[in-house]
Amino acid sequence: RLAPANQQPDNSAARTHHSKEATAMSWVSPLNSKDKAGGTGLGAQLVSKLEEEGMITLMKERALGHCKQEQKDYYECVKGRLVSVAWACRGQAAGMSDCLSLHTSDEVLADLKQRWAAAGKPSIKDRTKIPDF
Repeated sequence: RLAPANQQPDNSAARTHHSKEATAMSWVSPLNSKDKAGGTGLGAQLVSKLEEEGMITLMKERALGHCKQEQKDYYECVKGRLVSVAWACRGQAAGMSDCLSLHTSDEVLADLKQRWAAAGKPSIKDRTKIPDF
């Protein structure tokens, strides 16, 4: 039976099959010139999605470690405030945000990927073997 002229045929089965194929391919092809984080080295290109997620988590953990003073300043400012936090702690919030942004950029992630690949792709669970950045 044909669909009316104003309706598109249902290709949901084809779309589902294609999306399953795309999901199964979790690595980034070494033929691509750049990865999502802007890295161009081979190590940055041979990182699976799961490994990349682990490195993003690690990058965020390290950023929080680098920005402890900014976090403390913000916490001290907001302590005991309710509504006035919006204007009274604007500077501390911006300082903390700037610090976190500096340590969680695409460039930092690309550098971490390259260092991690150069170190032989150690387990992300063992944080002591991951190269510092």
